[in-house]
Amino acid sequence: ELFSSALHRAKESLSETPDKLRELKYAGVVDAGALGFVHLLEGIVDFMGAGKISMLKTGAHVKDRLKSLHLENIDIDLSYRYCTECLIIGLGINPKALRKQLSVLGDSLIVVGSDRKVRVHIHTNEPETVFAHAAKFGLLENRKTEDMRRQYFQRQAAEKKKEIALVTDSTCDLPHNILNKYPIHIIPVLIQAGTRTYRDGVDMKTSEFHKLLRFSKEKITTSQPPPGDFKQIYDKLAGDYQNILSIHLSSRLSGTFQGARLGAKGTSYEKSVHFIDSLNITAGLGFLVLEAARMIDEGKTIKEIVDVLEGLKKRIKLFINLPTLKYIMRSGRLSVGKGMLASALNVKPIISITPDGRLEQLTVAFGRKNMESKTLQLAVNYAQTLANPQFMVGYVQSPEVAERYCKELQERFDVRDIPLVEAGPALAVHTGIGSAGIAIMDARKCSD
Repeated sequence: ELFSSALHRAKESLSETPDKLRELKYAGVVDAGALGFVHLLEGIVDFMGAGKISMLKTGAHVKDRLKSLHLENIDIDLSYRYCTECLIIGLGINPKALRKQLSVLGDSLIVVGSDRKVRVHIHTNEPETVFAHAAKFGLLENRKTEDMRRQYFQRQAAEKKKEIALVTDSTCDLPHNILNKYPIHIIPVLIQAGTRTYRDGVDMKTSEFHKLLRFSKEKITTSQPPPGDFKQIYDKLAGDYQNILSIHLSSRLSGTFQGARLGAKGTSYEKSVHFIDSLNITAGLGFLVLEAARMIDEGKTIKEIVDVLEGLKKRIKLFINLPTLKYIMRSGRLSVGKGMLASALNVKPIISITPDGRLEQLTVAFGRKNMESKTLQLAVNYAQTLANPQFMVGYVQSPEVAERYCKELQERFDVRDIPLVEAGPALAVHTGIGSAGIAIMDARKCSD
């Protein structure tokens, strides 16, 4: 009776999926992940009722309809990006209470099982929050997060055999609307908090990391993805694209770039993977990735794109302030002795990236207001030497400072749109809560 009830509820939810995802309604199909879940329940109910697994009829027409589906004609607009599933094992699990907590996090929600085992399926933008809520009810097993947007682009590429796939790492900071516009494949860096390891943007979103950084007393660091993570995504893309363009943070700051090279080494497609050492990080890396995405969209060749990016990466400048030295001391990039002395003097460093991709201190300010004003003035002075400056502003839980920077830059340089982005762990772990920065690109030779 329990499984029959669960099956009935799951079928109801399955039938609703076309109304929750416009692409499914357009294609006249249901969600494949939810369908598979219903098939599983059907098998259980059939076996318990008849002692055998009978033919499954639910959605049997879907396979044929998918064959005739032309994905390139679908205008993608996924409200919820990640298909998220897990199994909860515990005692006294309350599925109704769990369903209530998860219902506000997405759609296509299925919560079925008993007070000892519950299976969860949901489409969401916050898989890590789903797992956090689920973990309150018991031990989590079989956790799975699938990027439906990435799957869409990969299927589309398979239909067209596209020319170039674009890969970067999660130290690349870009606004969500840009990341959703272009098929950019992002490999997460690893976040180490004490003995626990998280994948940036997958197991932990940026806002959750900032909370951890602010309140945790554990040592928090970031580390490069292993070469196997790069190989895994290269393997998937190599069959669908003729070339792979992989752009990563400065090799002077991390082994990520070398890890990317190792991920392709010895593969049959090694010569088709083209690497760019950005000599930059955060929004500076974001500028390069955005320009690459635009040129790919315009149909430029891999050689044209690589040539532009190799020149462009030398014309990006960062101005980042550090309102506190607490975090850079904790990360190990500043000795405790020097940090304590500077803090006592109320010294606030302003840092940048050198042309060869190293961190450098540009100057110092005394007091927070002076630091914020000095950061802006340094950026303005540099931008005034350029014929066509483009800006991007990043911040770590200091949106008011970033918005003020944007307003000042718009007024002084008569620019309309300046992307505003919340900086990820790679920057935040060193600069800390309250920091903000301005990235400037000399765009005189860019495709735009």
